[in-house]
Amino acid sequence: MKRKLFTLLLLAGTVILSAQEVKLMFGAQKTPVRKEQSKFLDFRYVSQHDPMFTAAPKKLQGWNYNPAGGAAYGSFSAGTLPADILLEHGIACRSGKLTVPYAPKEAVVRIWVGDWFAGHRRLWGKDHKIFININGKRVYTYEMSVENTFKEWCMLEDYVFSRNHSIWDRIVKPILKEFTFKVKNPSGKLSIQMNNVLLTALVVAPSEESMKKICAGVEAERRAQFAKRYPWKPMPDEPMPPLKGEKDMLLFQKSGLDNIHPWSRPKAHEVTRKIRAFAAQGEQEMMRFGILPLRDLKEFFVQVGDFKCGKNTISVKKHADLWRERYKERGSEGTKGTIDALWRLNPASYVYQENKRFFAEKGTPRMFSLDVHVPADAPAGDYYAPLTIYSGSKVICKAQLHLKVLPFKLAYETAASYNFQLSHGIAWPAWWGGTNKEMIRKRTEERFKFMDKYGFHNAYFYPWGYSISSFIKFGKITGTPGNRTFTMTKEHEANWDWWMSKVRRNRKDDFIMVKGRGLFLNMGWVYKDIFGMYRNKKVTPQVRKQWESDLKDIERLVRQIDTFAKKKGYPPFYWYFTGELDNFGLPGTLEAVRLAKAIRRAGATTLVTINGKYAYKHTPANFDHVWANPASPVDENLKKEVEKHGHKFGTHNSGDTRFQAGFQFWRTGSEGRHQETQFYTSFMLPYVYLPWNYNTAQVYPSPDGGDRPSLHFLNYREGRDDYLYLHTLETLLAQGKGSKAARKNAEEFIAMMKKKVHFDPRMYHAQKFDGIEATALMKESEWNSISIERYRWQIARLIMALEGK
Repeated sequence: MKRKLFTLLLLAGTVILSAQEVKLMFGAQKTPVRKEQSKFLDFRYVSQHDPMFTAAPKKLQGWNYNPAGGAAYGSFSAGTLPADILLEHGIACRSGKLTVPYAPKEAVVRIWVGDWFAGHRRLWGKDHKIFININGKRVYTYEMSVENTFKEWCMLEDYVFSRNHSIWDRIVKPILKEFTFKVKNPSGKLSIQMNNVLLTALVVAPSEESMKKICAGVEAERRAQFAKRYPWKPMPDEPMPPLKGEKDMLLFQKSGLDNIHPWSRPKAHEVTRKIRAFAAQGEQEMMRFGILPLRDLKEFFVQVGDFKCGKNTISVKKHADLWRERYKERGSEGTKGTIDALWRLNPASYVYQENKRFFAEKGTPRMFSLDVHVPADAPAGDYYAPLTIYSGSKVICKAQLHLKVLPFKLAYETAASYNFQLSHGIAWPAWWGGTNKEMIRKRTEERFKFMDKYGFHNAYFYPWGYSISSFIKFGKITGTPGNRTFTMTKEHEANWDWWMSKVRRNRKDDFIMVKGRGLFLNMGWVYKDIFGMYRNKKVTPQVRKQWESDLKDIERLVRQIDTFAKKKGYPPFYWYFTGELDNFGLPGTLEAVRLAKAIRRAGATTLVTINGKYAYKHTPANFDHVWANPASPVDENLKKEVEKHGHKFGTHNSGDTRFQAGFQFWRTGSEGRHQETQFYTSFMLPYVYLPWNYNTAQVYPSPDGGDRPSLHFLNYREGRDDYLYLHTLETLLAQGKGSKAARKNAEEFIAMMKKKVHFDPRMYHAQKFDGIEATALMKESEWNSISIERYRWQIARLIMALEGK
């Protein structure tokens, strides 16, 4: 049958041959392809089942975008409509051969490839070579190495935004790579062999001139489709503030919460030659400022000197990072992967880059963030640092940074825990081959250091790669079903000691969130995923029988491991086997309760994250730590029910804005918050700067393979510090500090804030809460950059009054 089809194809090919052009686009037939989707100019749509391909079915993984079925761009529901039809489908050729009938003896071949639909999953497996052979000759090769992967992830690292570049040039064109090859074709057919190539489209033409015309037509059509699907236009420039003789630039100050677009202009009161901030001893503080060029400035550069207060110095080199900000379209941030409004394509200053020289075009604001970590022993006082701005070798502006160091420290050691969902070995390229343990350790330690640097809690213990085997083992599980046991070698114990030694220990109640399933996977045992089966309604009597045996094993193993950890003096283990229980319905929630009871019988501590009515009802009495997201909902009744049983209440995925992380979280009185949306870099597509993906990450990969914060991440940290100011004030009141008048003022302020801030975070959502994205857009309210800073300063003054300073 295939031979007949191939013969028909050859006959049909005579039409193509007469035109001496072949135009193909590729995709899957797993779901019906929409009529309009399978038509692009005069290209023919080819699936992985076409007789032109010669490969085992598993070696050709076809895909096409289905707006009804979803699972687009890493989201779990209908995602953003791609920019054009070529981006709606493709075939991942793990190892594939494509035979194209073509009569001329020479051919020009153009291939469009990209990584827009596979992400890091294309790297699963042992073969990391990308290559293309045409008629037996190697025309392209690329190694998927650690270094090359991070170069690809950071492909826009040095891109400096220009309003002269169209939005298509900025965010669509980089998605696909285009390769052109001029080849000999003596046999009348082109044999194209591809290895680890994500194939989008292919054109064969007789000459470079004809190929240029075809490619120009392809780009013109893609641009037209994008303009029709997303008719975005930039906003007009805002009014300029009054000029006072400035000719080169305006220097102005902004908060991290202020959205700066290419058309933004500073307000008159923001234009200054002195950038101001205040911070407690040991606190980290962001000083954000911008430059509006009044003319084109070549080789533009910003330099900051050390902060000095009398004989005291805060070294910028040791204690600060100066970031250059780059504009980025927000894309699907805050949604289930959908660009639902054109304002999402407004470029906003957001992504941090190294502070390098660049061309600053007239009229486009350029933002900078100086992130200062005030040493804990820095004497209080007013510190000043010189700010010098250059164009080439010429100094065009001299200004000052003024940092007021306050005479107190924040009560971090007794505060709530801020955690993220991440695997510390999350730099997954280090796992390739499974033998580079030192690389794994290095990446793991770098992630610990990153968390420590910004003062967050290294609580999450999930020693298992994202669908990639772990090669640093923490033990071994042996024995028969129903009688499994935990054993260790000296090397395993050393691995435990190494990991736990890296956990930040500056809190009185440090703990470890132990992902039980990941730990057992690390030790070589996979128990029955009954919760996933409840989700998919595949719980059979046989599954139940195996689960009963597995449940006994889990209880025994938890007892053994937890006892070991207590003897070693590790931070307390909170066993976190499954979360968001309402994903599994009522039966799955009740099964999680059974599991919790087994863990507690083992003498261990349980933690659960919840997201709905079933868990809302059944978890407070049965889990030691119940952390809820707004779908639960997060309300005072739930907290009272949890605490009634002597258990602890916390939140998870309750928002990643500054207000949500700060004042609103403080209002809930939670013991901790667990936010998933900060460290998704390892789960995302390489093009994390682009909007066509599951766009929730606030920490980005850096070219050296590490992590880099974003403006959003520092805003989240600022929210954590807002909470710390309030917590410190409450701690001093609880300690009986301060005069009668100072205590009265502080108590009245706390009471006022509790009335002003809603306990339920849903009260601040501008749209329905999205449990998948773990966030929702905030309503416009009084909680803006000015009000939050004023409240923080008011709290600081109340703290100083209580301490008699």
